[in-house]
Amino acid sequence: MTWGYITTLRNARLDAITTAVGASGRLRLYDGTQPATGGAATNLLCDLPCSVAFAPAAAGGVLTVNAITTTNAALSGTCTWCRVTTSGGTAVMDAPAGASVSTTITGSASQDTVTVGSATGLVIGMYASGTGIATGARIVDIQGTTVHLSIENSGAVSGSGTFNWDLVLTPAALTSGQPVSISSFTITEANV
Repeated sequence: MTWGYITTLRNARLDAITTAVGASGRLRLYDGTQPATGGAATNLLCDLPCSVAFAPAAAGGVLTVNAITTTNAALSGTCTWCRVTTSGGTAVMDAPAGASVSTTITGSASQDTVTVGSATGLVIGMYASGTGIATGARIVDIQGTTVHLSIENSGAVSGSGTFNWDLVLTPAALTSGQPVSISSFTITEANV
């Protein structure tokens, strides 16, 4: 059995992120392989300034980050990860980022696998959602069109499934000078 946390504690853990970011934090988009948290960064595609308040207080175990000011991309490339920093550039947190992928899905209740119509674009670590897929499930392995998930399916899996990164960008491929804006995004403290 895993530990579960009350909502008050999950909110406090999320609010600690806002405190660590401080006023005028930054969201930085990168290409390449995501390093260990706070490790040496790859190519910086875009450096977006956050609003004066990074986010309001967390509620229900979810921190909703305010809209981020539009900035032009500095380099061309495909975003694969992001970093939230203080205004001075100190890393606070890193996360995978990129485009979402939609494909047909099938599977059985109480199983930790789904069969996808196409595995193109799917990567270990992406969140999975769709009819019958448990909330918070992530991809842990991909074998052909069989995708193994971190949580067993909550029901029969069918229809169209969506696989997302922590930060979804549309499009994830950026061109130098392209305006980039983030309307908002959420960070969830899961109660596993």
